[in-house]
Amino acid sequence: HTYINTTREIELVVDEVDDIVERLKTAEKRGQKNSDKEGEAAKLGSRSRLRGDTRDNTDETMADQKVALLSGLFDATMPKAHKSLAVPIIAPYALKLATSERESYRVRLDALRLLIVLADMPLTGKMLLDVGVYETMMAIINKRESWDDIPTTALDVISNICLHRGAKERLHKLGAPKLMRTLMEEPGFPGLQATLALTHLGSSESASLQLEEAKLNDLVQLLKSSIDGDVVYDIKWDLIPGPLSGINYLVEKNTSPEVYEQLLDLGLMEQLLCIIDETGDCRNRDAIEQSLEIIAALVNISERARHMVLLAEHTLHEAEQRFNQYGRIAAMASGVLDAAARKRGDEL
Repeated sequence: HTYINTTREIELVVDEVDDIVERLKTAEKRGQKNSDKEGEAAKLGSRSRLRGDTRDNTDETMADQKVALLSGLFDATMPKAHKSLAVPIIAPYALKLATSERESYRVRLDALRLLIVLADMPLTGKMLLDVGVYETMMAIINKRESWDDIPTTALDVISNICLHRGAKERLHKLGAPKLMRTLMEEPGFPGLQATLALTHLGSSESASLQLEEAKLNDLVQLLKSSIDGDVVYDIKWDLIPGPLSGINYLVEKNTSPEVYEQLLDLGLMEQLLCIIDETGDCRNRDAIEQSLEIIAALVNISERARHMVLLAEHTLHEAEQRFNQYGRIAAMASGVLDAAARKRGDEL
């Protein structure tokens, strides 16, 4: 999508979005009238068999128009500054399109994809929940016969709201942790997406989150792919929100030595050091901070993690010097080394 004009006035966004939605509604009404006329013509027997049935072509043309208009909304709401302005206008109508049996599969799917874009920041999570997005997406998921694109994209919508954590308390009240706990047992992408969502939600506000080793492995492998820039399930995943922040929340809510050792067995420390190391592909300050937070938590619990940190002393000293202008990162790198050395000394 190349349409986005970042220099236009924010005030124009509402007018633009409103105009596109109105054009969508007009196209919908026109399609309804055509359908009604064709139905009457069929009842009266006035449709000529020699002329053939043009209804499918008309439906396809209307679907093309709606897909093009939805694409315009997608482009207009990509900048984060536009999303909160657009949600009240777009979300109710996108829900209507996504759940209408009269709409083509393409239109329904693109309406759901538009909701994913709107959910791509903390501020819009509550706004989307206010118009019933959670209940509607859950109904689509529960009605599924298989994990085709529509229920999978509905799960994406909920997961995106979970990942950005702006509506975390509301999601807990709605039962999202229970839903994600159930869906994480699904194979492939739905299970991975639900696992990632659950790590950002937590199983409850106070209880630690327990995951099987296979799920921990999925998170660590997704982290590795994200660092390397690899595509997984047709997605190039962000670290934050994504596997790095998910693991950070998991570690934050869990003090079980067994979980920490499992994460170390799966190669988590190596991936975290890769993010910190200047030779890594990731040059994201937030990712480096979160990596150091996870390492600090591991060091606090695990003797093995402390040993690994001391072996990586050179990498952490380099990070401390390299990010000296960013006081927090430098202090965190130094603090991790000091904590590892101190606790290691106490053990000896």
